[in-house]
Amino acid sequence: MKTKVSVSLPSDLLQDIDDEAAQTSRSRSQIFEVWLRLAARRRAAAKLEQDTLAYYMNRTAEQEGEDASLSRASLRAAKQRKID
Repeated sequence: MKTKVSVSLPSDLLQDIDDEAAQTSRSRSQIFEVWLRLAARRRAAAKLEQDTLAYYMNRTAEQEGEDASLSRASLRAAKQRKID
């Protein structure tokens, strides 16, 4: 379901939107949607990166040891694997 909204934009940004719409044969609404979805994806990716960094920065010594053990075990298993 789509909801109609009204926004005020600087004229240069509106021109960019109109140019993109003309080049891609899409409506202003379609361009807005694409651009907003891209911005939302970038924001989600940045949050995931931030959360991942926070997780690794706050690991306990025990967690670091477990990660190191898993890494060594994975490396050993990968070395034993024969690739055709």
